[in-house]
Amino acid sequence: MRNGPAWSQQAKDDVTASKEILKRVFKITDTDTAWQNLVWAPNFGGANHNPKYAAAVLYNLKQAEPLGATEVLDALRDLGKRFNKNDPFNNGR
Repeated sequence: MRNGPAWSQQAKDDVTASKEILKRVFKITDTDTAWQNLVWAPNFGGANHNPKYAAAVLYNLKQAEPLGATEVLDALRDLGKRFNKNDPFNNGR
């Protein structure tokens, strides 16, 4: 996920924090092209790249990170399914 130019500072911080989790868990440096990140976020016209979803991704990654890489990947897959269907979700805020 990348920051949109008009996003709030909070949304930009959410994206940065999510990327840091992916870097730690998967030992990667480039989160924009890492397959682990692309599992949840194929860019279908940008529909699932917005501040609301950035907050939900961070919330879910924070919940999964202590459980390990498999749980983080499962969380990303679940997010991808939900976002691609435009399902409602609770981002913890």
